[in-house]
Amino acid sequence: MDEMQLIFDYYRVNEPIFIEDIIKMCSTHSRQWVDHELSVLTASGRLRRFAAGIYYIPSKEKTGTSKIDVNKVIINKYIERADKVFGYVSGDSLLKDLKLIIAEPDEITIVTNKEKTRGRNVMIGNKRIRLINKMEILQK
Repeated sequence: MDEMQLIFDYYRVNEPIFIEDIIKMCSTHSRQWVDHELSVLTASGRLRRFAAGIYYIPSKEKTGTSKIDVNKVIINKYIERADKVFGYVSGDSLLKDLKLIIAEPDEITIVTNKEKTRGRNVMIGNKRIRLINKMEILQK
């Protein structure tokens, strides 16, 4: 369990924690060990599971347990993490960010190196994301 303490030393409250990062931190242990430890920490309430492979350290608030910001998860998973940029917002989402359109887009378009397929739609929290592989953009 000492290796899992690294999570609490390294990550802040309500910050997305991805299972691939935990596996790297606990590289001397098997994936099954990591899964077991995560389930123990989740059952005890020290960690919360946001989605498959995404966890966070919750805080206690007057209204109950804290929630993680969906936009933080999206940015950390598909755009940038630990000062490494591997994607960007595109399409109507970019136009909205630049205040060139008023309407809120139905989906967020992200061009990223983290996508292995040519493109697909995913749901993260309540947001629909259109992921596009950078290589697909370059080939057109």
